[in-house]
Amino acid sequence: MKFGYHTESWGWKTITPRSFPLVLNQISESGFKGFETHDVDILPFLGREKDFFDMLSEKQLQLASIHIYGYFYEPTIHLPHLMPWFNRFRTRISWIWKHVPKIINFAVKVGCKRLVIIGGEKKEERIKDKHYLKMAKTLNKIGKISKNCGVKTTYHPMKQSIVSRIGQLAKLCELTDPDYVYLTLDTGHWVASGGNLVEVIKTYHKRIRHIHFRDFKEGKFVEFGTGTIDFSNLLKLLNFMGYDDWVIIENDYKIINSARTTPLRSAKKAKMYIKHYLSML
Repeated sequence: MKFGYHTESWGWKTITPRSFPLVLNQISESGFKGFETHDVDILPFLGREKDFFDMLSEKQLQLASIHIYGYFYEPTIHLPHLMPWFNRFRTRISWIWKHVPKIINFAVKVGCKRLVIIGGEKKEERIKDKHYLKMAKTLNKIGKISKNCGVKTTYHPMKQSIVSRIGQLAKLCELTDPDYVYLTLDTGHWVASGGNLVEVIKTYHKRIRHIHFRDFKEGKFVEFGTGTIDFSNLLKLLNFMGYDDWVIIENDYKIINSARTTPLRSAKKAKMYIKHYLSML
């Protein structure tokens, strides 16, 4: 099992080509060998894959996964935070067929083997079967494209999505092809939704191909290792179930600000927690 760190500690939509090497320096300095980042952070490197790969080689880091927001049933896409050229992708279909293949191609060229797709946010109207059907159709399309390129597509349930409980996850899994669509389990989001981590791991261990270790305490996400989630026993269960891939530690920038710390200090603290409490399991 390999531990990596998420660049979200340094902010989302704020990492630039100039600051990316500094972020990677701090991840490497903390002792991690891999990391996850958002698609928005790698957009400036599309077409410059060799530069990005050389940057990884210099830092002796691996890009474990790329985090993408999925537009599943929304009729239009509004992405003001992305580069201006990306705003021409106005519909969900054009996002699937233009943006995602570019990200997959980038992943292949830099040695990344995972896409992490989130999305499907709850709307004011009642959740309907058609929402799950559209999500499944989109995920199957992405999964088929990525599999043909040697990259696994995983869906990431989250608290604010229509896939936040075991029954909802079961519905999505029934509608998606297990050869194309896998799962990312985010411990913090699952607990925040009232879910049982042991139950979901035992039920879906064959489809879980990516893990986010995010901590939770008293109704909010907290810095890794300071919450109430029992990561030691979770890791034992994952080992028993045969999981042997990446575990990404996720302390987002809001957690960093609340803890009045810095991304570097938080990353080093996470690595020490792993060394002292998890590395011998």
